[in-house]
Amino acid sequence: MILRSSIKERLRQSGDEQSGVEQGGSVDTNAAENPAILRSRFLERPPELRNRIYRFALVNDEPVQLLGAACEQPALLKAGRQLRREAISIYYSDNTFRIKIRDMDGIAMIPFRKLMVRYRFKAVKGNFIFYTTYARNWTNLLAWLKAHHHDSKLACGRVNQDGDAGAVSTVVVQAFCIAGALKHRRWERVEEVLEAYHKGIAALDAAWT
Repeated sequence: MILRSSIKERLRQSGDEQSGVEQGGSVDTNAAENPAILRSRFLERPPELRNRIYRFALVNDEPVQLLGAACEQPALLKAGRQLRREAISIYYSDNTFRIKIRDMDGIAMIPFRKLMVRYRFKAVKGNFIFYTTYARNWTNLLAWLKAHHHDSKLACGRVNQDGDAGAVSTVVVQAFCIAGALKHRRWERVEEVLEAYHKGIAALDAAWT
């Protein structure tokens, strides 16, 4: 995750330093050495200030890069139950996440998708982006399409275009279009259509067999 400016500096720039983050110019050395005391004093601050600090600490200007099933969360979200409860929805709602998928194994990011559904307090269009390396793997793609059939938000949202990815991305995007057009049909019927599509592309590119 991209490193941010210190909270103290950001608050000074916004004119909020006097709002309680640092008062009187003195430092309580006991508190500075005791995380429990620091948490307690932080949680005494007004909710509006705490939310601003959470955003300074957790929200990135650039997309948060994740690889496949990786769901590692920032350390702040592990600092205590109340901190996590207050901050986690900000992390998942106000960031854009870029998920890199290898070998079309789209179902690997389902655990992260569940976290998004659970903790986002608002739906943000475009803050959940897929990026695949496009090693041709029909088995993985079909499993991804099946998951998409049950949850349309697991569709391939964005693709890379390097190497010969242009032709491969066309295959993937068309497969999702087929599945989307048949979203009200039973999966067994959708799978039959997709397998017919698979035979056609395999005849043109043996790497899809």
